[in-house]
Amino acid sequence: MRPSRTAMRSVGGGEEELQQKLLQVLSRETSLDSMTYVQFRPGESTVLHVHRQLLHLTVTESGTALCVVGRKPYRLRPRTAILVYPNEVHSFCADEKDPYRSFTVKIRIDGVLPRGLPRFLDVGKGWKRFRGILLRMHERRLNPKGAVESLLERSALLELFAVVLLAARTTGATEPPSSVSPEFEETLTLLQKPPFAFPGLDRLAEMNRMNRRSFTDYFRGVTGVSPRTFQTSARMNHAEGMLARRTASVKETAAKCGYSNSQNFIRAFRRYFNTSPAKTRARG
Repeated sequence: MRPSRTAMRSVGGGEEELQQKLLQVLSRETSLDSMTYVQFRPGESTVLHVHRQLLHLTVTESGTALCVVGRKPYRLRPRTAILVYPNEVHSFCADEKDPYRSFTVKIRIDGVLPRGLPRFLDVGKGWKRFRGILLRMHERRLNPKGAVESLLERSALLELFAVVLLAARTTGATEPPSSVSPEFEETLTLLQKPPFAFPGLDRLAEMNRMNRRSFTDYFRGVTGVSPRTFQTSARMNHAEGMLARRTASVKETAAKCGYSNSQNFIRAFRRYFNTSPAKTRARG
């Protein structure tokens, strides 16, 4: 059943005006920032984070995962896609038994993106075309780019958006973005930055122009956890990534994550992941 015009309406006018604004921005003020096509490990996750000036499209090919935007969870399953706006706090976590394989497309936005793209898409019958566009984009990203290749990449990006807009007509599943302030974005960045020295609640509150209690309540309201718990999660996930990629030894990983004593790091890692750093590194 076709959704009502009210369901498809957004700030600034009706469906036709909205699509004109979207097409104007998408054709002139966007560019492909990065793209990946990855099979995730069971339980692999990202910490809560934001992307400044980046529209984040994740398309699930197989498996399942959980995406949290703000504090709202979305279950990702095969042939579905989710859009995260710039400055929205979000995270992903692969299913323990059936981890997902996905395309992730990050698009740089140079202007103000009108609201009207769907949050969540069930691609359904359009999957073959949708996947074909993504595969062509991924293949071109792997090859050196000249003027012609750049033009083809841009053409594929616009075609991808056209498919998303067509899906939006039938779903009407638009949502207002849940973006955070630049000060809060800077706070999240600071807490996720090695070597993970905790700056203290007073400094964090000052950065956000709040008193200490208001800041901790606000932080927990946005992320669901305390600032220190958030940083611990970022620290452990950063360490796990280093070990899985085998870019450093256990001792080097401990030092880069702010531990002066590697035994303290090993205990903290085991407590968080229920496995040892050495086993994580060996598994890769």
